Amino acid sequence: SGYNSSSYSDIETSVGADCGDVEVYLVDHHGSRTSSNPSFLSALDPEVSILSLGANSYGHPHTEAMQRLLATSTVYETEDSLGNVVYGDIVITTTGFNNFLVEGDSYPLPQGGQSDTIAIADIQNNYGNYAGQSVIVKGVITLGAGVTNPYITDAYIEDSSGKGINLFATNVLSGITFGNEVSLRGTVDQNAGTTQLVNITDITVHDIKRYVGDTPFSTGAAKNIAWEGTRMWVGGVASAKVDYGTYQVITINDGSGSLDLYISDYTGANITSYVVGDFVNAYGVCDVNISGPDTTYQIIVGYQPDISRSSYTVKMLPENPPIEVVSTGGFFEFTGILRNNSAVSQIVDVWIMLKLPNGASYGPLMQLNNIPIGPNQMFSAPNTRQNVPSGAPLGDYYYWVYAGDYPSVKSDSNAFPFRIVPAMNAHDDIGVDEFVASGWGIDEMNFSACAITGGEEQGGCPGGETANAGEPAGLQISNSPNPFNASTTIHYAISKDANIRLSIYNLLGQEVATIVDEQLVAGDHSVIWDASNYSSGIYFYRLTAGGKVITKRMTLLK
Repeated sequence: SGYNSSSYSDIETSVGADCGDVEVYLVDHHGSRTSSNPSFLSALDPEVSILSLGANSYGHPHTEAMQRLLATSTVYETEDSLGNVVYGDIVITTTGFNNFLVEGDSYPLPQGGQSDTIAIADIQNNYGNYAGQSVIVKGVITLGAGVTNPYITDAYIEDSSGKGINLFATNVLSGITFGNEVSLRGTVDQNAGTTQLVNITDITVHDIKRYVGDTPFSTGAAKNIAWEGTRMWVGGVASAKVDYGTYQVITINDGSGSLDLYISDYTGANITSYVVGDFVNAYGVCDVNISGPDTTYQIIVGYQPDISRSSYTVKMLPENPPIEVVSTGGFFEFTGILRNNSAVSQIVDVWIMLKLPNGASYGPLMQLNNIPIGPNQMFSAPNTRQNVPSGAPLGDYYYWVYAGDYPSVKSDSNAFPFRIVPAMNAHDDIGVDEFVASGWGIDEMNFSACAITGGEEQGGCPGGETANAGEPAGLQISNSPNPFNASTTIHYAISKDANIRLSIYNLLGQEVATIVDEQLVAGDHSVIWDASNYSSGIYFYRLTAGGKVITKRMTLLK
């Protein structure tokens, strides 16, 4: 196997071409997510696929593989991932040639087929078409049942469309737990402007401890009904804090507009020491409330690790989640971010730890001491590689990064899960107490800096040069409208003829477009950036001319 994987090698495609058409296919790797790729199945074109498996903690067979198998063949399964006998022994009898008989019941197709699964974005964008309808959705739980209120389900699920939706029930539904990948059926409804699923049934947990993403937003851009139900990463200076008895609201502003953070007392998140003037960093779900002509927005924070008041922020963004690495060794990559939220220079330690499948901690895998970070400066370390040694125990891990004063002061932290899974023909009997202490090599985070002050980035967020504060002499740039939807015009002026390069970068400092790269004469110029194919968020536009550099920030809202 090796479909859509950086850890496995794809041998299926070449083997499929050699095998050609078959009648019966014994599914490889027990129906793992990376097995049975479309090209392989197309070459085999099996009439019957058989899954041999028993109780396992890896979620085999994964839904993605099962969907591919069901699209091309009749599927038989011995047991499910919990060890429950589904069809038991499957006996195939052949009389030769192409005649064969399979004794057992086939795996049932979902009611109406896989097409019954509806993208949440489609529901959110076309509520009138779905109101009152029973639908099936599949995604990852971003806010669990019983979190904001221990007696009910007031949860959220987000799917691959990047949109989320509220799940509501008057009791606490089983399986609706943060990080669980689930499918379920519910009736589309609205309550005070919040689109939700009610009358929820047929909950199936496909996997646990999955990666829960969060899209970075400015506090102003977050207040958009298009992002209802989406999990976000926001931060800003606290301008107000109000205690309403069973919940508290902190209002923050990063300069683009105020935004409320909702923290229920039932979550266990301790914000007692938070005061007006603190920089508050938060992860949570965008909630919308419509009352008459008024529409209000708030970010629901559900967990203690999702809110901090540190003067700096540390974060890691994994490449191509969810991450699975085979037990014979491999690697994964991520982007590290360190941001100074204050107007003064700071010295920060950054270190990385593992939480093992048995709950113990291991590390540090990496330790960077005394990192100097200037006022309102942000560091980005893309494509940092973490090696995983052969023989590491199977199971679910958490990869934690901390910022503070090593080792005891942890002012801010962030984590993502990854999983070590069996490799074919590998010895996978190593216990969690026999943890391999060597081989966890990691690239040192190669931070490049960008200092953002007053909405403008001074220096090398994308490229590393350092510019003086203010616009360099003979170079001016701005864009309008800002914020914008779909397109914006960037206006710039140069005092003398020069080779011009105008590029667009995302919040991680990655170049996403170059819209001008040519020799131009002195004077005023403008160019339209069509961002219709880009996602909402903060972007930087960077002009280089005659050795001078200037970068400014803009916000795309859709």
